[in-house]
Amino acid sequence: GENYMIMKKILITICIFLMVNNVHSQNSNEEIESFLRDFYISYNNAHIKCRDEIRDGIDGAFKTLMNTLDSLHQTYCTKHLINKMFDNGYDEGYDILMWMSSDNIETIKSMSITQDSSQKNMYHISYNAEYYYDPTIKKYMEVKFRVVVIEEDGVFKIDDVFDYQF
Repeated sequence: GENYMIMKKILITICIFLMVNNVHSQNSNEEIESFLRDFYISYNNAHIKCRDEIRDGIDGAFKTLMNTLDSLHQTYCTKHLINKMFDNGYDEGYDILMWMSSDNIETIKSMSITQDSSQKNMYHISYNAEYYYDPTIKKYMEVKFRVVVIEEDGVFKIDDVFDYQF
């Protein structure tokens, strides 16, 4: 009788702990997906704004873009990732965070963000990128890559980007 009651209490405690833990991990997964979506929407919108300002002949459009992107990098990325970006030619126009087609609203509309099944802090991102061989024909191709998100001083940050496929 008494041993049975103790075992029952222990099992109930374990079940409650597992349920609370599972809800917490679902919440943080949704928070991270939302964090990544917010980042890529802001990143994409900055490029769209620059494209439109250049088209409209507004002076300083590119400088404004670079300042906006720098601010986004500081907010959303670790120093490790920012260093990796520059090591991979960011200052020469090669952006490992977006790869291509970052000035198109279709990019964000088509974006998919899913958590990796084996690594909790890794996320798969894919989107349809617009490309042109012939300027009269719009074509799209799927771009896929992975990002690692960590928590730094209580704030989510993108720490790595890799495995581009298209």
